[in-house]
Amino acid sequence: MRTRQAVIVASGDRVAVCGEFGKGGIFNVYALTNYTRNVSASCASAANVVVGVVFIALGTPFVIVGLGLIFVGLGIWLLVQNNKMLKAERMLHDPRNVDPGVRPQG
Repeated sequence: MRTRQAVIVASGDRVAVCGEFGKGGIFNVYALTNYTRNVSASCASAANVVVGVVFIALGTPFVIVGLGLIFVGLGIWLLVQNNKMLKAERMLHDPRNVDPGVRPQG
């Protein structure tokens, strides 16, 4: 399992994760909920959206030169990745997806 944030998990904790398998069979975690400790983590951020839009805006005028394609591509990639993370976060917080045997503490 690989994630961008520190994971708050101890042996015996009830945890739900959402993500996808990447290269080499490593599971990339986009969102995590620890029911035992009542904590959640997600990699989605407004900064990803802002940087993605800025890269696209700055790269578009330079597409003809070729360098702009790199910026536009990177901007689109950031927006797509952030969208995946937001969907994962929403999925974990949807009450229909919570394990009925788990009672959040707190």
